[in-house]
Amino acid sequence: MKDKRDKKKMSRKQEKYQNKVLNYTLAFTGVIILCVAVFFIVKNTALLSWISYQSKPFDFLGFTFQKAKFGQLDVYNTTITVLQKPSNTRLSYDLYLRNDPRELALPDFTILFQRESDVYVSVDEAVGSCKEANSYLFNFAQYLTALGLDVKAASPNKTVAFEKQIPYASCNDSIYSTVILFEMGNESILKKQGGCYIIEVARCSDLLTKLEEFTVGTLASFKPS
Repeated sequence: MKDKRDKKKMSRKQEKYQNKVLNYTLAFTGVIILCVAVFFIVKNTALLSWISYQSKPFDFLGFTFQKAKFGQLDVYNTTITVLQKPSNTRLSYDLYLRNDPRELALPDFTILFQRESDVYVSVDEAVGSCKEANSYLFNFAQYLTALGLDVKAASPNKTVAFEKQIPYASCNDSIYSTVILFEMGNESILKKQGGCYIIEVARCSDLLTKLEEFTVGTLASFKPS
């Protein structure tokens, strides 16, 4: 009987000891995991900071820009705040440019949109077939939408518009709406005909620059909120 009681006491002591060791082990492991997590958070935060900010902010057209690095790409970022109607809510939108806005040639005309009507982004097939055209135009449409505009994809070719089931829009249709026409031409230039804005490019490689010149031109028509 005595041997059995001694064995039970030893078993309980051993169990307590094992539990204590287990608790210490778990606590120690938790501390290690926490330290590793903190290390990587601090490291990644510093890394992101290094990647994101490559220069001091600068002001241009009343907006604050900052150069950033996304992978191997240099970009220029600013945040614009627009008043959305009819709700009168403020919306912030991060605009990213591949070109330094200070080095872009601004259009020699004022860009104004008819806010009560649709804005047609009309793209001819030659421009639409450019390698990066879809990406550039998608980002451009997002930007216009952020400004509170009702953007519609269109074509300046009636046959193409019919086949793709999208609106047909040319500069002749800019009396009651705004038309932004992308077309391939003899030179790369921004032009205006009434309520129609023409982004003409001589080659696909000029598309991004001309598009960003037009985009920055729209900023000149806005005042930071």
